[in-house]
Amino acid sequence: MLGTRLLEALVQIQVLHLEDDKFITQSLSIEELMRNLKDCYGLIINGLEEKRFQNADLHTHLAFKENVEAFKIKLRQIGFYNDFK
Repeated sequence: MLGTRLLEALVQIQVLHLEDDKFITQSLSIEELMRNLKDCYGLIINGLEEKRFQNADLHTHLAFKENVEAFKIKLRQIGFYNDFK
């Protein structure tokens, strides 16, 4: 799993945008964030949508599920994830 400081920097890059000489934040869904991290940096957090994992076994599916949950916990710890239930 990514270190806290690195994860925080990567998330800030994804949510902060410069508009009219001001930084603004935009909300992203967890799916959008994971997709952006994969597209920008090649970091696969949930590979179930990846073609190469199309025929993955149950253990791989469970590993990706656990990885996503660990990612959410880490995001919560640094203040970048809220669950809306």
